[in-house]
Amino acid sequence: MTRHGVKRLPVLDPDGRHLVGVVSRTDLLRAFLRSDDDIRADILGEVLVRLLWQDPTAVAVEVVDGVVTLSGELGERSTAEAAERLVRRLDGVVDVTSHLTWRIDDGGLARRR
Repeated sequence: MTRHGVKRLPVLDPDGRHLVGVVSRTDLLRAFLRSDDDIRADILGEVLVRLLWQDPTAVAVEVVDGVVTLSGELGERSTAEAAERLVRRLDGVVDVTSHLTWRIDDGGLARRR
């Protein structure tokens, strides 16, 4: 969009016949314009507590320019792997480095499939 000087694009229905909205560059970038503090809060509250039912004090979460570093110990390997995957999916996260360890090696997520 920037290369061609386009500021807005039409959004069409699945058939491509009817206009259902307009999206701007700002709309598209909004997900990546989140503050590090907002990302960290989502990791602690949404990922660790709400989704994984983990004690948020068990994991140190550092976010710098959207790059997340996770450190600490969780109960199972699969939980540590799930935490990393869920964090990667959060809006605004650019990359994740995980130094998470676990007390029980349950084979991880691959074994659960």
